Amino acid sequence: KGGVIGITAVPNRLSNDPEQSIECVLDHYDYMVKLVGVDHVAIGTDASIGDMVEISRVMLGRTGPAPAPYLNGLESPADGKNIIRGLIVRGYSDEDIGKIAGRNALAFFRRIMG
Repeated sequence: KGGVIGITAVPNRLSNDPEQSIECVLDHYDYMVKLVGVDHVAIGTDASIGDMVEISRVMLGRTGPAPAPYLNGLESPADGKNIIRGLIVRGYSDEDIGKIAGRNALAFFRRIMG
C-alpha cells in the first residue's frame, strides 16, 4: 500500500514479439495506471544494463530465436524522451506525466526516508 511501480523498458520482459517497440512499454503504463492508479506508477528504465539478449536467454530459458536486442523507439538512453512523447500521444495530462516522470518516485522516497 502506498508503493510505486516502475515500468521497465528492458527488451523481452514485456513481450515475446521479436519486433518489440516502445508501444508495448506504453501499453504497460496504460495497464498499470488502470490497475493501481497514476499515483503509483513511475518510469523504471534503470535496469537496462549489461547484455540484455543473453540475460533474457538465461532468465527466460529461451532456446529458440534470439530475443529482441532493444525496443524500437528506445534504442538508447537518449530515447527516454520518447516515453513522455508516447504518454502525451495517449492523452495523459501534464499533471499525470509529471507524476509518472518523477514526482511519484520522489514522493515515495520522501515517505520512506523521512
